[in-house]
Amino acid sequence: MSLSDVLGRKWSLVIVHELLRDGPLGFSDLLTEINDISSKVLSESLDNLEEAGFVERTIVSERPFRVEYSLTNRGIALDSVIDKVREGAINVT
Repeated sequence: MSLSDVLGRKWSLVIVHELLRDGPLGFSDLLTEINDISSKVLSESLDNLEEAGFVERTIVSERPFRVEYSLTNRGIALDSVIDKVREGAINVT
């Protein structure tokens, strides 16, 4: 998945932003923090981000099963992109 593919998906930057701000986070934490996203869409989005090398999934414990998601260096590099998007949104309003 290219950078433009990531930027083009509705929830990708929102997920990356949450992980930049508060990460690493568990699935439930992300689901709570991100308004209006379903668990199915969050799961698919995380899978896509992981496949593209932006997010890393780490098994924290087997019992109870718990995973955490964190940003890779490639994901952290999106910080400046998110800043530019936010600046543009602020200038438009």
